[in-house]
Amino acid sequence: MELDKSGKSTLVQNLREQIGSNSDAASYVSFDRPTHMAAASSAPESILSAYKNTLIIDEVQLVPELFRALKVVVDELRLQEFHL
Repeated sequence: MELDKSGKSTLVQNLREQIGSNSDAASYVSFDRPTHMAAASSAPESILSAYKNTLIIDEVQLVPELFRALKVVVDELRLQEFHL
């Protein structure tokens, strides 16, 4: 299934605007930028731990290494909720 030009980035921008781009409620990162993509590819856990609030990620498909790190973070959060 091809998802090019399906409006994903537009959706992300709209979500960001709804939350508020100057708000502490959410952070935004786009992996369109080669420096962001390289940093996330080499140390995906570090990228995720740098953000303490909601993280809006655009072009995440460009960094497949991030998916494993995201799974680990989500699993850890679920365990914390279970033990609270």
